Amino acid sequence: MAPRVVPDLNKYYLLYSMPPYWLALVVFNFTNKIKRRAKVWQLNLQHSHIGHVTLSKLMNDEGCKSIALIQEPYLRTDGSLVKVPNYFSYGSKDARACIWLPFGTQYLAIPQLTSRDISTVQIESKPNYILSSVYLDITHKGDEILANLNKLADFIHSTRQKLVLGVDS
Repeated sequence: MAPRVVPDLNKYYLLYSMPPYWLALVVFNFTNKIKRRAKVWQLNLQHSHIGHVTLSKLMNDEGCKSIALIQEPYLRTDGSLVKVPNYFSYGSKDARACIWLPFGTQYLAIPQLTSRDISTVQIESKPNYILSSVYLDITHKGDEILANLNKLADFIHSTRQKLVLGVDS
């Protein structure tokens, strides 16, 4: 597959055969003082180091205003998430789904809704948002991920919060 070039603010960034897709522009209150729009990206890095570096550069060039819902992130050899400058990476060990949040973002981790294939946080803003990155492994039975998605749906239904969901398989 040929690499795709993605235009952004009159610059071009090459993501190794993986175009980033933004899902939604939503207003988050990161500091409780300044409201700004945050671009939410959803993409599968396919464990690519080049994709990881390029995406982190792209997001830092934007001024750290974006959030990324990532599937198949690039991991260290011990299975931990690789750090991104100016971002906090949230996900479990050997994660196949993670979330990148800019430093200064007020959030609550939701460990009950976090496993290898799903990462979930609550962004503290008005209104609050739940962000969830989900990887659906097509080579495995869906029992565990279906149970996690049901827990997520029950949580959203009971708390009446807004959900931004990034899914890939």
